[in-house]
Amino acid sequence: MAAEVIGLNPGIISLLLLLIAAILTASGWNRLVAGNAFSEKAILLFMAGWLFLHFFTIRPGAGVSVNLGAALIAAAIPVMYMRMRSAYRRVYVSLVAILIAMLYGLFSHLHALDPVLIWVSPEWDPVIVIGLCIFMTVHTFEEQVATVSIGLLGGDLLLQALNGGMHAIQIGTPGWHDTWWLTLLAVRVSAWTAEKVLEGWRMARSALFRRKNK
Repeated sequence: MAAEVIGLNPGIISLLLLLIAAILTASGWNRLVAGNAFSEKAILLFMAGWLFLHFFTIRPGAGVSVNLGAALIAAAIPVMYMRMRSAYRRVYVSLVAILIAMLYGLFSHLHALDPVLIWVSPEWDPVIVIGLCIFMTVHTFEEQVATVSIGLLGGDLLLQALNGGMHAIQIGTPGWHDTWWLTLLAVRVSAWTAEKVLEGWRMARSALFRRKNK
């Protein structure tokens, strides 16, 4: 999807973003990639598993194909839920993920029906919209991964249903992986930047307050 806009084959962007995330993690920027949720080894192990598995696709039934990289992402969702702070947060994340799935599916479908609705491009508009929604509603790494994963998996299935393609279900296309990596890393970078700006503001305000009291 997103790769086609800049002249790349689908799947190239996800590999590029994986490489960037792996370099950041291995060089000590694990907090930017995953916060304090998982160790550097766990993050790199997931990346290596995805890199290997996403080259393989299975067909569990007639007209159904499942990419193993997407299956690994789906398998990570329960792990994210188990690490959330409370049952309230799990319910909240589930509701946000359902909203993201509906936005992604309907937004992509409307683009196909009416090109007038396109802002930037049919591929980038859903990423911008759902990325902004996730950035504003969930804040921890576990919640962001769960929301992006459920939202994009559910939204892609909804889009296929709206387009009349449920007779031939494809889960985890190269374009879908591009969108997943792009959305997740965009949300993570935005959240990290906002956190640093807030920390800087607090430090500046504290320093100004101490200066006034001298």
